[in-house]
Amino acid sequence: MRSKKKIGLSALGGVLLAVTVFSAYRTYDAYATLKQESNLLLENLEALAEGDEAGGHNPGEFPRYINKTKFTSNTEFRTEIGENGITVEWERKCTYAITYCDDTGNDNDTCYKELNGVINTCDSWTEKD
Repeated sequence: MRSKKKIGLSALGGVLLAVTVFSAYRTYDAYATLKQESNLLLENLEALAEGDEAGGHNPGEFPRYINKTKFTSNTEFRTEIGENGITVEWERKCTYAITYCDDTGNDNDTCYKELNGVINTCDSWTEKD
């Protein structure tokens, strides 16, 4: 009876040790990933700050970056229920242009802050077939 109790306690101790080691590894892995992301963010901020402080660049101009535009679109839907209870469905297509600074590492490139932003255009609402 005593040996079964010792085996059970040993097994429980092994499971607890395994859980502790696994938790420690996961915590370390999450910290390492966060540290890498923080370092990358810091490097990007320093690179952007150099444009305003060093090299004679104008405020709002960032060397080694270029303006890049990404286009995306989607279809929006709208449903109206009239006083008579009849449902009318509408749709329209919207397009978005998102402009941002993208790092090139090339000293001859410049990104202009005033060109960044989001522009969207939407077609008129049409009744859905």
